[in-house]
Amino acid sequence: MTLLVNRHHFCLTWFSVFCCWLSYTYFANNYLSEPTEESAIVGM
Repeated sequence: MTLLVNRHHFCLTWFSVFCCWLSYTYFANNYLSEPTEESAIVGM
């Protein structure tokens, strides 16, 4: 039972890390590809 809980926790941790990396990559690509007015506001 403990092994099952640990495996579930590991999957959740990996999933959260993957989501963070995915959102970071998406934001970086948008920010670097086309500097729009929104990124200018963020720069301020």
